[in-house]
Amino acid sequence: MPKTGAVTVTLDVVPSPQGQPLATADTTIGRGSAEDARTALGGFNVGDLPPGDYLMRAIVSLDGTPVGMATRTLRKAR
Repeated sequence: MPKTGAVTVTLDVVPSPQGQPLATADTTIGRGSAEDARTALGGFNVGDLPPGDYLMRAIVSLDGTPVGMATRTLRKAR
């Protein structure tokens, strides 16, 4: 991660890899454990989603250009 530039991370929940976001949230970016690391904090309420499996995506951008993405499975049981 560069020491300069505007880093942003957007979170979203999708029903499938190609699905449209069901919910989106911005994050707050802070310093990480190393000089070139950052920590993103954010989230949203998934209470209104029906039970099932979803994907949560974190889209990392540098100066407005997407540079990375992480995905994880979110399973809502009730």
